[in-house]
Amino acid sequence: MKKVFIIIGRLSHRTKVIGGVLAVLAVSGSGYLAFASSGGLETPPMLVEAGADASKEPTIHTAQPVLLSNSSSTILIGTVLSHETANIYSRRDGIVEDVLVDIGDKVRKDQVVALLLPQGVEGQSAAMIGEKNAMKSQAEAEFRKAQVVADETLISARQEIQEMETELLVTQREQEALLNEFADKEADIRQMTEQAFTTVRMAKQVTEQILTGTNSRPGVDIQERHMMDQLGLLNRQERYDMEPLFIQLSRTEKKFL
Repeated sequence: MKKVFIIIGRLSHRTKVIGGVLAVLAVSGSGYLAFASSGGLETPPMLVEAGADASKEPTIHTAQPVLLSNSSSTILIGTVLSHETANIYSRRDGIVEDVLVDIGDKVRKDQVVALLLPQGVEGQSAAMIGEKNAMKSQAEAEFRKAQVVADETLISARQEIQEMETELLVTQREQEALLNEFADKEADIRQMTEQAFTTVRMAKQVTEQILTGTNSRPGVDIQERHMMDQLGLLNRQERYDMEPLFIQLSRTEKKFL
């Protein structure tokens, strides 16, 4: 791709300085400043236009300020604007690609100070900008769409979490209710078992009282000989039938204890 260069026109055969020059001016309180030169006091030179003919350039004279006698001085720091300036312009319109100098830099004649993009790139740039804007708009639309989908997914996930938390809470309450019910039933079973044990013990005591005439022998299995006095010697079959039943009742009582 061919580059187009902006160059400085014919300013002078000497090096020019773009920008301002710092100077210290000695200002007399009662005198005046005189500019010494070969031609005496000179009028400041006119502006130099870019591309002017070197033969027609005005002669530049410099001078140093001189402090006169019997005068006081004050040092002031400031900026002196140069009268030696030039208008820099390109030979055609275009888009600046790069600037190679800055304010205050020294430049020479025919020095490249900036680069222009090739002709016709304006339309290409506009097309590229339009394409980039379209891509940006599409990306923004896709981002908004994805964000909406993400928000909906997040809302759905939160609803599912809330539903699961509700189901978990209901399950926990049902479990607690079942545990309470089991505890109540266990207490009822324990109470019924204790009542049955009490009933069995009372029946055992009554049976023992009937068979042996006493119930003061806890922990001892009743035998046939214990029933002889109470049931008589002639009732052997009754004694034989009652003995295993009483023994089984006693063993059941011991297991419960």
